[in-house]
Amino acid sequence: MTGEKPPYHPEVEDALIEQIVEAFLERFSAANIASADILPQIDVGFRAYIFFRLDADAAACREGQLCEQMRAYLVKCLLPLDGDEADLLALELDSHESVVREFGGNYFLRMRSGEVQERGSRKLG
Repeated sequence: MTGEKPPYHPEVEDALIEQIVEAFLERFSAANIASADILPQIDVGFRAYIFFRLDADAAACREGQLCEQMRAYLVKCLLPLDGDEADLLALELDSHESVVREFGGNYFLRMRSGEVQERGSRKLG
């Protein structure tokens, strides 16, 4: 689906993204997620940072169907904000353990590190 990008209204978009993150965390509450955030980007529409509590949880997500389920859910939620599924979403999967180990627990530094785990939007279905 390709469409025209809606006008940008940061205050509205920020509130909607916050609601999307809350709904995402509720929807995937059994996945042992420590935190998640979605930020508008220049190279793609949005980047979703998903931090699991344990390294093993992040690895299991990458290896199983959970990652694709998360992507599909986020694409469905974010598409009205961007209007173009191509390059809509990049996912960065990591763990709280990794952030503590590699960045002294500083999520801001981790998010700026650019260690993209998965990029782009795949056809869903």
